[in-house]
Amino acid sequence: MYMEILPDNRLLLDAFRRAEPEALEIVYRAYVERVAAMLRRGFEFSSRGQQMRFSGYRDPDDLQDALQETFMGAFSTGARKGYNGLDPFSSYLMAIARNVVLQRFRKDLSRLRCFMSLQAAEPELSDQGSLAGAAAPAPDVAAGLGELRRLVKAFVASLTEEQRRIVRLYFIERLSQEATAESLALNRNRVRKQIRTIRKKLFRRIQREGLDAALPFSLDAIEVKP
Repeated sequence: MYMEILPDNRLLLDAFRRAEPEALEIVYRAYVERVAAMLRRGFEFSSRGQQMRFSGYRDPDDLQDALQETFMGAFSTGARKGYNGLDPFSSYLMAIARNVVLQRFRKDLSRLRCFMSLQAAEPELSDQGSLAGAAAPAPDVAAGLGELRRLVKAFVASLTEEQRRIVRLYFIERLSQEATAESLALNRNRVRKQIRTIRKKLFRRIQREGLDAALPFSLDAIEVKP
């Protein structure tokens, strides 16, 4: 059972608000494990009228990036001054972490593999375009998924051979960045840069085509074959 150190310790709270390095270090060490646990476990949220679930980070690099972004936000001037000093700091921090995840979801297409409709429960998209094991989606949703699937397949076909292999290993087979680099005999930093390039290009293309309305579906439910 975790213990709260804010707001109970007023001296620490004052030092935290002044951004004293020692106080920030104490707060970080006290809360980092519970934030990491939440980011691994995932959480439910609402999106466009649907109840969705973020299933949690599996890749250590993704988890570390989200943790870093969460605490950078929590330690910013606005966040330190915005904390009321009365409610448990863990609740305040978890809200920041959730916002970090959802912002990354909106900006980064690869995060879609972590999201699914609770009603669909990890569906598989059949050749006919219906959701196997779940009720058929509404016609407009099915049309959006079909268009999104065609766009993604065309996008993957336009990538280099190296990038297509990364798509297969990292995005589809869900290997870690380290395992992907090892499988391809590449430097890990190169693989990480390629992953970021692929994410940004694909998301921009989806936005350009006006298909981002179909995004609250698992990327695993879309046939992507390099």
